[in-house]
Amino acid sequence: MDLQHHVGVMREESGGRSIHEGHLAMNVTEQITHEVKTLSLEAQQEVLDFVAFLRTRLETRQSRKDDIQWSEFSIGNALRGMEQEAVPEYSEADLKERWR
Repeated sequence: MDLQHHVGVMREESGGRSIHEGHLAMNVTEQITHEVKTLSLEAQQEVLDFVAFLRTRLETRQSRKDDIQWSEFSIGNALRGMEQEAVPEYSEADLKERWR
């Protein structure tokens, strides 16, 4: 059963409304519980594995966001006040590295 079919069945059961439209008899958690109860134990384990995967993915995304925020904060503080410092002028000759 593909996702489109499943969504169609869910809409039929809810009078044509999606889970995002208005208040349904069951909230999303109840719908998930209802659907999972109809699955075999093996399929239920797959659902549980998928939930663990989603949790890990979301935690990883949050960790990355935290890392980016910390980096931006650190760089911002490290560079604070540098715009008022005198900038030395370098010539092209100063910047060339000589290999012997």
